[in-house]
Amino acid sequence: MTTRTPQPRPGAQGPVDFAALAFAGEGEPEEAWGRSAGGQAYRRLRRAIVLCYIPPGQALSENELAGALGVSRTPVREALQRLADDGLVVVRPQQGTETSRISVHRAREAQFVRELLERSALALTFQRRPPLELGALHDQLARQQRAADEHDFGAFFASDQHFHRALTALSGFDGLARIAASARAHLDRARALSLPEPETMQQMVLEHRRLLEHVEAGHQTEADAVMRSHLRNVLVVLTQMSARFPGYFVPEQGPGETVELVALELTLHGPGAHAAPPPRGRRAAVTGSTSDDLSGQVPRPDGPRRR
Repeated sequence: MTTRTPQPRPGAQGPVDFAALAFAGEGEPEEAWGRSAGGQAYRRLRRAIVLCYIPPGQALSENELAGALGVSRTPVREALQRLADDGLVVVRPQQGTETSRISVHRAREAQFVRELLERSALALTFQRRPPLELGALHDQLARQQRAADEHDFGAFFASDQHFHRALTALSGFDGLARIAASARAHLDRARALSLPEPETMQQMVLEHRRLLEHVEAGHQTEADAVMRSHLRNVLVVLTQMSARFPGYFVPEQGPGETVELVALELTLHGPGAHAAPPPRGRRAAVTGSTSDDLSGQVPRPDGPRRR
């Protein structure tokens, strides 16, 4: 009988859980970060910070991190500099280093970029005539369901990213997911904090399943509506998590979310479009269609067919 390793809990209070650092490196392709000691230290630390295993505002010690990672201080110093460039740590000479707090404004910026790219990619997917290979999406959905059932936050988060990457790749532009991922560290940290909430993971699986069903059936309008609602639920998460963990967040400094969503709809669909009001309170329920599905904005070709 195999004993499962207890999973770290995102946002847990207290000292750094160095045991989480070993777990945090699993499942990530080495080529994405580099094979050097510094690259591997960066890979593991970045994942631990993004998943909030190391919470926002946590003081970091080069010596302790080096010991936990089994490397010298030089790779750790290199990793911390790269993380500072990512906006995930703050290095203060003569004062110390700590993980940055989550910027609500930067998280909103990332959500704007992500929705623009992923909904545009979805529209391109429906314009492709060849049958689509959806096996990878079904595999990731099964992995995500299993991770949700086992309350495995790290595996769930990884399968969520793989699902969206595979869905975006159907457009024929494999690099779009990479562009979106590079900008959304603050957004992903807020999302990670919400994973331990009751029903959050199961609801996300349900949204992915409905989205995949519409893609498979060739329902472009419905798929876009589900995608839009799914991506904008993070605005609810930002409000909830910043209220629950005020010390983890930097308050909003930029334009309001309604201004951003109107601008996004104008970008995607032109002057005749209007933005759906942002969801409020708990995660918005996902349905097959909404009153502002933007139907008729994009010609609806014959839908994708699964091989």
